Amino acid sequence: MIQRMQSVLLLCIGVMLIIAPFIPNWKKEYGNQSIVQTGISIQWKKTVGGELTMVKSEPRYYILIISLVAAGMSFFSVLSFKDRKLQMVLGALNSLLLVTIMGLMLYKAQAPQGWIIEGEQGRYQLGLFLPMISIMMNIISNRLIRRDERLVRSMDRVR
Repeated sequence: MIQRMQSVLLLCIGVMLIIAPFIPNWKKEYGNQSIVQTGISIQWKKTVGGELTMVKSEPRYYILIISLVAAGMSFFSVLSFKDRKLQMVLGALNSLLLVTIMGLMLYKAQAPQGWIIEGEQGRYQLGLFLPMISIMMNIISNRLIRRDERLVRSMDRVR
């Protein structure tokens, strides 16, 4: 049932969670050095002779995996529109996964072990804000699912 508002929100959550790991979520620049963190890796780049070179790169696939699991849960929740109780449980689990993604991204942005460049603070990028928006959309969709469940129960009492 794509016409329901919670289905649209859940589809948007899934799309955002698929895109978010590939977009930079934190960046720090100082002189000719820069550190860029995505949900997949953290990269230390240096400009030498006008050419950008990769100094160090460290994969971080666990954020990608958790993000894809959360996206899959939200797509599955859209497909299980007939079982609203299952949708509520999936929404609660999805909220936990989204908070985990946010926590990991924030922690890794604040503590890049051995990657410190002295100088200015790093800046948060769009990739960090997409999971925040997904959390808010997940909360709204859970409320809409609960409202539908209450409406169905009240109609059953009338019969």
